[in-house]
Amino acid sequence: SSTGTLALATTSRTCASGTHTVNINRLAGAGFICIFAVRVRHSTTKRVLCWNWGVGGSAVAAWTDTTYPWTPGNYAPTLAPHLILVQLGINDAIASRTNAEALTDYQALVDMYRVTSDIVFVTPVPVAAASATLVDQRDIVTACREIAQRNGCHIVDAAALFGTYLAAATAGYFEPGDDAVHPGPTGYQAIADAVSRLPGLLR
Repeated sequence: SSTGTLALATTSRTCASGTHTVNINRLAGAGFICIFAVRVRHSTTKRVLCWNWGVGGSAVAAWTDTTYPWTPGNYAPTLAPHLILVQLGINDAIASRTNAEALTDYQALVDMYRVTSDIVFVTPVPVAAASATLVDQRDIVTACREIAQRNGCHIVDAAALFGTYLAAATAGYFEPGDDAVHPGPTGYQAIADAVSRLPGLLR
């Protein structure tokens, strides 16, 4: 329930262990509602929740946007993740964001999340030069590396792993279809393998 104004609200319910049906009903006349998450847990069982917060076309600044209750800068910190893996920047390079702009955007993201979260940066992978110039790509990757170092965050250097777009495409990282921007299964697996080797992440 709310007063009808735009707001972000959470509620919790407890129940006995077992199989249950959860019904979510909008109050008559209450307007629209966006459900960001339903989390279920057993009070005596440890678990790991993994959320894929990828949004197609989003730049770094989108993740600190607090314009509306449903924009990421409001709902994501409310969920208070313990660890976030940040692989953003490709769309910033495509939009020709400068190194200085990227530094500002990355730092704002760190400031917003480090209250509750450990942060691991994964550098953006190279894309075809027709999508973003090499200079623009270098500006963003350099900013990502610098922000990680400046804030004491771990970094997984996917840009170094892939090398150039042409080298990565030759290695099969952009198959099938040789997408100019998005890796294929082999490319994503290479990134996942690199992330899994981060000390203390999985063991």
